[in-house]
Amino acid sequence: MATPWNDIGVAGMVYTAAWLEHTVGMEVVSIGRSAQNATTKEDCVLELDGSQLFIRIAIRSGWIWLYGCGQDEPSDQLQFLFNTGDGPQGWTTVRKFVQALERSGIKSLRSRPIQLGEVGSADAFVIG
Repeated sequence: MATPWNDIGVAGMVYTAAWLEHTVGMEVVSIGRSAQNATTKEDCVLELDGSQLFIRIAIRSGWIWLYGCGQDEPSDQLQFLFNTGDGPQGWTTVRKFVQALERSGIKSLRSRPIQLGEVGSADAFVIG
């Protein structure tokens, strides 16, 4: 998953949006920051539709924040999943996690823990 530029900030978000759309088949709903709501703490937000889940990725003060909810759930009921540092390793983790979520067939993120992949493998994730 090598990127052609510095995988940080908005560049990392744009690459992630394109990668998830091309590789995973997700649809980019929006990317940017609302001019109407300048009081939000997010520097930039990416929203994606998958086959079963709606995903929201935000950059805020050097951190990547990941949220999600089922397609049948109201988007104001987003579940916080995790945050990680804004940089190449953080963006790689976000891409791998969202890809694992999309391929898992999970329809709701309300019941926890969420386990994706084989425990102990490099591509396994557990959210408690």
